[in-house]
Amino acid sequence: MIQRSQVHIELHETLSAQVNQAQVNQAQVNQAQVNQAQVNQAQVNQAQVNQAQVNQAQVNQIESGASIFVDGGLMTVIETEIA
Repeated sequence: MIQRSQVHIELHETLSAQVNQAQVNQAQVNQAQVNQAQVNQAQVNQAQVNQAQVNQAQVNQIESGASIFVDGGLMTVIETEIA
């Protein structure tokens, strides 16, 4: 015959295991969110690097005598000869 105290202990152990699993699951979700944030930051960083490279290319074109016209967000580069 199963005693009441034994049932109580087994129920407590089951609930404790479920709580522990829930905590593990939450930790995994938290880590996934951190990982996604790191990916997002890396993408932002890469976009900033890409923009810096575009900016440098524009500076290089200006220094080499090119004329740059910006019209409605579109950039047209017209090479000009330096006499």
